[in-house]
Amino acid sequence: MENYTQRTDVNHLLGRPGGYVSKANWVDARIKDQVPGFDVADGGSVEVFTNLGDAKSRLNYLVSIGKAAPALMNEYDYLVGRAVLRVSTTLIPSEAAEYKKETEGVIANPNSSHEQCTPPHRSVSTKPPKPLAAKASGFIGGGNPPLPAGAPGKLAIVATGPYGDSTGTNGKTVPVVVRNNTSQIMTNITVTGTANTKGGELLATGRDQDLYPNVVRPGEITLGYVYFDDKQLPNAVFKLEATGTPQASDEYDTRADLLVTQATHRGGSVVGYLKNGLPSGVTGPIQVYVLCFSTQGRLLAQYEAFTDQDSAAPGKSIPFVVDLLTPSGGSASCPIFLAAAGAHTD
Repeated sequence: MENYTQRTDVNHLLGRPGGYVSKANWVDARIKDQVPGFDVADGGSVEVFTNLGDAKSRLNYLVSIGKAAPALMNEYDYLVGRAVLRVSTTLIPSEAAEYKKETEGVIANPNSSHEQCTPPHRSVSTKPPKPLAAKASGFIGGGNPPLPAGAPGKLAIVATGPYGDSTGTNGKTVPVVVRNNTSQIMTNITVTGTANTKGGELLATGRDQDLYPNVVRPGEITLGYVYFDDKQLPNAVFKLEATGTPQASDEYDTRADLLVTQATHRGGSVVGYLKNGLPSGVTGPIQVYVLCFSTQGRLLAQYEAFTDQDSAAPGKSIPFVVDLLTPSGGSASCPIFLAAAGAHTD
């Protein structure tokens, strides 16, 4: 059982206006292949509010996210008095109903003993997560190019594209895909790199300009590029490395991922809609990445653009357009694409 504080609450809602006044998560021994931590997918969570209105707003928000991105959050959600109960859908409905019944008993008789409500606990598995499909995250839209699993137990770079000009970027870049093969939810993943001659002489250094999504669950991927200014680097050998921060340790992260609810390759552009699934507003500039792949999963190129709207209230959808242009101005080949976007919380 994990009782959260204002510093450890990863949702940044504890004690804030409209937020809950207490939150606890637990794991359930009947759920196999758990990862370290106390994710709702491995058991459940209860969030207690000061009034019924705030509790209902939170419940409606969770339900809307579950409908918009079931791969991101699939759970049983219950309103029990001024509390929101969240239970993993890995459990069958009758098992989830047991938690609801016990919570109702605790709410009705807060001073009574409810020892049976303590979830069965076991040591959490630390084995590497199963690599997930490219579009497993609700924050990524498009197709599902075949991508390698990557090295286990680390943030693994599983795809890189050719070095060159990137539409929307004033300079030359190396497109990159990173998979989270650790057992923790990671944020602020960073990729740094060097360009060297074949003999090992250093030519240039570079780093990413933010990867999206920012919150990456075990087995999921994030997209971006490594920026090397506008240097000509013919026949360079690139060495890239990814690092990141466990979400529970990142107290002051203000980056916000946007759900990709629609993304279509139409003509020479990728167009679609983004949705703010957070309980707070987000501000821009709102940046959109599109990575193009061959049908065999080879990363071809990276493109980016900014949305015309620079903010989005909770639940709001905004359109985006990313043009896929070659340096000569023609339409680029893009048999399969992935799209992701990010902003910052208010």
